[in-house]
Amino acid sequence: MGWAWPGIYSISRDENWLFRTQKTGSGDSTAILYRIEDLGRVSEVIGFDEMIWRFSDAISRWKQEDLYHTGVESIDWSADSSALEITLKGSLASKSGEGIVCGIRYDLKTIEPQLLRLRMNREAERVVDGR
Repeated sequence: MGWAWPGIYSISRDENWLFRTQKTGSGDSTAILYRIEDLGRVSEVIGFDEMIWRFSDAISRWKQEDLYHTGVESIDWSADSSALEITLKGSLASKSGEGIVCGIRYDLKTIEPQLLRLRMNREAERVVDGR
């Protein structure tokens, strides 16, 4: 699918993974994760964006469908390239100034997400020691 906006890319420290944030519309973006295989072949982790939002939806009372201006706010690779830390964000459509920030650690070996932190505006941040 072609997009009117350029993607933003980040390569893991071991150069085996490629992460792309792609603007899809007014304030929204999608997350795409690629595995760089032997001989340079690149394969997409199908459904990555949907998977991280399903994970967020399972732990937050505000679901992606309730939010606008959704997407990845920031990412960071672990020092050994075994995990990708993602911060999802979204604004609550029904109430200005409200929304969520959800930190997720995605283990690239087990392909499992883990909660790092969850903040729903005007509530205390819940931090999980997942490192």
